[in-house]
Amino acid sequence: MGIEKIDRGKLSRVINNNIGSVMITIELPEQIEKEFLVIAQRAGKSPEECAREALLRFYEDLEDLMDAEEAMRNHKPEDAISLDDVIKKCGSS
Repeated sequence: MGIEKIDRGKLSRVINNNIGSVMITIELPEQIEKEFLVIAQRAGKSPEECAREALLRFYEDLEDLMDAEEAMRNHKPEDAISLDDVIKKCGSS
């Protein structure tokens, strides 16, 4: 238990097992950091809150992409339905 620090090049993690959280540190180019701070201020949020939201959105998008890629790999052309058949079945508006 307690705090554990793991360094992996430009990414480090600090794990606080006492409260069940992980802090991640990343190295950004100085210009990106400046722009990020301006955006956070304009959004009325802390930089930490913006980074957390951005990371969670990226993770969700990446998961969606991986699911779509898997569906494409498992797609069988013989199971495809033409647009005309969909319109006939569902009707057009």
